[in-house]
Amino acid sequence: MNYQRINNLTGWAIWLIATIVYFLTIEPTSSFWDCGEFIASAYKLQVGHPPGAPFFMMVANVFSQLAPAGYEATAVNVMSALCSSFTILFLFWSITHLGRKLARKEGDVEGGSVLGVMVAGAIGALAYTFSDSFWFSAVEGEVYAMSSLFTAAVFWAILKWESLSDRGGELRWIILIAYLMGLSIGVHLLNLLAIPAIAFVYYFKKYKFSWAGAAITLVVSLVILGIVQTGVIQYSVKLAGSFELLFVNSFGMGFNTGIIAYAILLIGGLGALIWFSQKKGMLALNTASLGITMLLIGYSTFALIVIRSAANPPMDENNPENIFALLSYLNREQYGDRPLMHGQFFNTPTLDSNPYSNGAKTWVKSFSVVRERRGGSTVLVRSFRNQQEANQYAQELGNDHKVVQEYLDSGEKKGAVPNYDPAMTGFFPRMYSSQANHIREYKKWSNFKGWNKTRVFSSPFLDQMMTQEEFEQHLDVVILGNGKDQAQLQRDLNRLFKSYGLSKPTDFFTVRSADEIIVRAPGSDQQQLAVLSDDQVRLALVGYLTDVLSDNLQEGRVAVQNEERRIQELEGYVRQLIARANATQNIDDVQLAESYQKTLRDKKISLTPSFSEDKRYFTSYQMNWMYFRYFLWNYAGKQNDIQGHGGFQEGNWLSGVDFIDEQRLGNRDQISDQQKSNKGWNRFYYLPLLFGLLGLVFHLVKAPKDFTVVSLLFLLTGVAIVVYLNQYPRQPRERDYAY
Repeated sequence: MNYQRINNLTGWAIWLIATIVYFLTIEPTSSFWDCGEFIASAYKLQVGHPPGAPFFMMVANVFSQLAPAGYEATAVNVMSALCSSFTILFLFWSITHLGRKLARKEGDVEGGSVLGVMVAGAIGALAYTFSDSFWFSAVEGEVYAMSSLFTAAVFWAILKWESLSDRGGELRWIILIAYLMGLSIGVHLLNLLAIPAIAFVYYFKKYKFSWAGAAITLVVSLVILGIVQTGVIQYSVKLAGSFELLFVNSFGMGFNTGIIAYAILLIGGLGALIWFSQKKGMLALNTASLGITMLLIGYSTFALIVIRSAANPPMDENNPENIFALLSYLNREQYGDRPLMHGQFFNTPTLDSNPYSNGAKTWVKSFSVVRERRGGSTVLVRSFRNQQEANQYAQELGNDHKVVQEYLDSGEKKGAVPNYDPAMTGFFPRMYSSQANHIREYKKWSNFKGWNKTRVFSSPFLDQMMTQEEFEQHLDVVILGNGKDQAQLQRDLNRLFKSYGLSKPTDFFTVRSADEIIVRAPGSDQQQLAVLSDDQVRLALVGYLTDVLSDNLQEGRVAVQNEERRIQELEGYVRQLIARANATQNIDDVQLAESYQKTLRDKKISLTPSFSEDKRYFTSYQMNWMYFRYFLWNYAGKQNDIQGHGGFQEGNWLSGVDFIDEQRLGNRDQISDQQKSNKGWNRFYYLPLLFGLLGLVFHLVKAPKDFTVVSLLFLLTGVAIVVYLNQYPRQPRERDYAY
């Protein structure tokens, strides 16, 4: 039996194992998060959340229509299971392709070499079959199973091209890859990240290696990725919108005439380019034009979104039934923007002089009733969204009124783009969300201005630092409860307050007698008598004094909160000064307001996250918690299936090697039976990680070119996603499925 037959049969055997496993463990119905929405939108071809997944919807719709009544959700889950098992099949063939190249370097691939290649492929494919993150998404009605299939298929296709590139006709595989990538856009954008790896397979096959050549290949591949991401996905639709606006608003033609003209020009132009390049024997141009054509054909599945939205189904998110609404839908505008290479931090203010600018115009379909003037000009009377209402209104007004079709700016984005103070922006900003719960987590993960430093108290009467609880006890027993006379009590309290930088303790209290203290609220006339012989009153006084003194601690969370409070108070005062200056127009008032504005701005700048704090959040949360933790779930083990937000009891990685795990997770002897019985409690003892690292080094030494290709794919579908997503803290769910 020849190698190819053995490879095919073994691959299908691995596929069968994966298929059986996924069918036996499949979700019986809809599971959490987006699955219910995807299943419902697929079953009735409705419009789900941006940016949509039309190809997923079409395929899932076929499965759901073939299912018995009541099993539509299960049918979509079956589709995901099959996509996942086919992913395993292509993964197996990719591994054996790379393994066969290694074996060929040692001689002919036969006998034991064939067995070794098959075993290597089986181990790699089955390890991925049973990996925690992939198995989880393999059996539910989400887009990630199908997205993984496309990624595995295009990578296998470029390896297939590599093996056939010397036999002729190999360019059909490049065209197939372009088509698959076009289709994959209608599922998820993850597939596009394989472009650089594909480019390096082509480079290593066609050219002799040089560092300059490798650098050029990397740059070109990233440019191609950018062209597909922005040029095809966004600007092809944006250009169609420009045609539509020109034909309707400028030429006075009906809706969609610009789209038709654009489609004719695009199809005709690509067709002419293909014909011309074929006739002239321009192979590179012919391949590129065919690739772009197939990419656009695959991408055309998004027409389904517009078609179904125009039918107004029950689920019609964002109502993308025209080209402009579709562009907004594809750009995920409802989710807002996040800075990537440069931008604001969570506390960056807008400019005082020009806080907001207008965003791009939001064009909406309008049936406008206009009155005709002499000379042929018209004047707008009223606009309608509904054509029937517009026609009826024009008839009521008389024969000199008519209805015209046009696009009008809804004004939704007027004054919607914040102009941040450039002095408080930064390069590669990671902490950008202004939500209060996100800000608290930013400060914790980045140790913002020493945020995590334990709050400790001191006393001139004790030569040691104290926790808050110890300090309160010290106040209660040593300072207030020691039977002192009035003068001694006053002296001790004065000394304590001055040690915290409070030079006027009388702003806060007055010792009336040995048993009585009059407490004052700073900045007000309110005061209250505290009797020390009353235990409850004395404890309340201890709490008040602790709060007053803690406000003057110069480090940690309290110091940051105190500074933020001072800034808020100063903002209020500055507003008063500005209002007075505007009212009086007095030069002294104006100068005073400007002086305090500068002071306020300087204080805000001092509280802007530093570069090191921002990157500490990137490494500690985005990289470590939201990526390497997931990585180690699959290569070392998992603590449980409870979502974690940084605590040591939920969602951590776990190896099973107790003396290592206890450094992060506490004493391993104290684990309860309930924790051990959690379905997510996996212990791999680092074995997958160690074998993976061993294989990585072996691959690097034996086949550095193939190692480079695989490494690029690994980095771009991992670290690059972390950088691009720029995730805020307190994510609503675990995100391991994204990598």
